[in-house]
Amino acid sequence: MRRTIAKFSLVAALAAGVTGCGMIGGSEGGEEPEQTEQGQDSPADSDQDGPSDGGAAEDAGTADEDGTDDETGTDSGSEASDAGGGQDSGASASGDESASATSVSGAETLAENSIELGGTTLLFELKSVSSGEGGMVVQGILSNTGEADVSLRGEFHDIELVPEGVISVGSASQLNLLLVTDPTTGNVHSPGYLADGTCLCTDAGISQFKAGETMVVNTQYAALPADVEAVTVSFGQLGSFENVPVTQS
Repeated sequence: MRRTIAKFSLVAALAAGVTGCGMIGGSEGGEEPEQTEQGQDSPADSDQDGPSDGGAAEDAGTADEDGTDDETGTDSGSEASDAGGGQDSGASASGDESASATSVSGAETLAENSIELGGTTLLFELKSVSSGEGGMVVQGILSNTGEADVSLRGEFHDIELVPEGVISVGSASQLNLLLVTDPTTGNVHSPGYLADGTCLCTDAGISQFKAGETMVVNTQYAALPADVEAVTVSFGQLGSFENVPVTQS
């Protein structure tokens, strides 16, 4: 089965949502994602069908009646809707975001891994994967548990995951390599983007990630099918975590 990476580009205004990056809301202004493919065989079906109502949209190609993109041969039915809340800015958190960080850090750890990077140790704790009509959110905690400061720019970012037509200048600090694979279809979900280049993921910023610091990793995607109970989550060089339970709502 060919794996499809869905890259979501959003152009609607931010609607009311939850703290931090929040959920991808389902009210107005959806946009069809742009998709690329990996693999050799026939393409997998997209995870979510049907466009949202209203708002500006940026087509990923005209789809045939069977859902196949005329130009690329990929499925083009998946869609991300409006984003709620604000952009999580990593270590620099507001009062509300600090409260959210405390809530996330206190949650049960579903999986974790640590690596050596830049003379220090990074620990990633995966806290939750939740999905519903509004979209999917993955949350975790990234900690510098070593004794040296380190720059995260470019370490957990892939410019190929930024959709075409979206501003990518200065995006290297966006932690967009947090990917979710739906084992029922093989589809790989990458973070959503706004047209101005804002990633619906954590931005580590340009400052050094100091020894002893932690940041909430909060990332938004299109929703999973309602019957998906577990997924594989990967985070670049921090590794891959299989059979991660999904909270469906």
